[in-house]
Amino acid sequence: MTKEIAKYTFNGLDKFTSMTNKYNVIMSLINTPQSLSYITTSFKNEMYLDGSREAANFTINNADLVLDIVKSYKGTSYWQQHANAFQNINKIQIGLNFVSAGADIWQAYDLFKESSRTEDQSKKMDFIVNASFVSARAGSSIATAIFLPLTAKAGPIGAAIGFTIMFSQGTFNAVRTSQELRKLGFKEEDITLKSILKFFGQYQENEDSSYVTKIESNKLNNEIIPNILNEKNKEYINALANGKGEENKLFYFKKIVYPKVDLYIPYSIETTTIGCSYGTCVPSRSGGKPLENASHSCLTNNSYYASDSNRINEIESYHMNAIQLNHSLLALKKTDSPQAPKGENYSQASIFNIIIKRYLVLIFL
Repeated sequence: MTKEIAKYTFNGLDKFTSMTNKYNVIMSLINTPQSLSYITTSFKNEMYLDGSREAANFTINNADLVLDIVKSYKGTSYWQQHANAFQNINKIQIGLNFVSAGADIWQAYDLFKESSRTEDQSKKMDFIVNASFVSARAGSSIATAIFLPLTAKAGPIGAAIGFTIMFSQGTFNAVRTSQELRKLGFKEEDITLKSILKFFGQYQENEDSSYVTKIESNKLNNEIIPNILNEKNKEYINALANGKGEENKLFYFKKIVYPKVDLYIPYSIETTTIGCSYGTCVPSRSGGKPLENASHSCLTNNSYYASDSNRINEIESYHMNAIQLNHSLLALKKTDSPQAPKGENYSQASIFNIIIKRYLVLIFL
């Protein structure tokens, strides 16, 4: 009877298990850069809890894989003679899988909680999908722990499912990154490269100055400026509706003109040296090099060295002269406020039906 149970227990430590373990090793290597990047980024951003949780999960998954390989390498005949050692390894793997499942459930809970906090529907969907992937991974670990005492195939199969889920999650995040970059107007070659790097965990949007610049530019164009217009025009309309003449102190804004937000990459100062030999002197010029670490978003095309006081005074003088010269272009164009229909007064309901001709164009220099 014992031999029959042993035969059933060790069944599967053959070609199938060997092939599955090879697949798991390959998938582990593919997913490792992504995991290590997440751990490093978490600690770098002082997200110690997330970093520790991911580091523990990474260690547990790879320890479980190593034990699967050891069991497969020794073979069925060896473990039939060392049944106790085999059972002890199973117990360790059961514990590892339950701990891994607990960490995944914890992470899934945090992701679902984050999805409920954000109002951005795109980010909400990303949180929910990633939480679903992590939940599925937890389910796979629990199933592996339950079936391990019954068959040796459970370990490699469970690991294969877990690594496949991780691979699918990385693919999803890479695709979502490509969609976001395409929406922001990045070139296709940049989208392809950044998406591949995202899959391997080597691309973080918040560390990409060009990505941050485009986000800030869109926010300025689509949120900040329209909100300023709406707020100022609301004040003007309210004053006009009150009928106390307060609107004369306010303006109706038709539009705001401002420079485009762009990415500014400063360069080091160009240097010129003169070398002399045999009575001949030849100048040698060394061009400035881009200072990638100092790149930032900028709302102006003007740049100068803050330590150069003469240059600062020159720019200020030029600026004031330009204002004097073009003052007439910036002059306020006044028109009378439209009159309410005879026998009627302005109200919040009717004011929006009247074409307001008074406006001010602001130019930010």
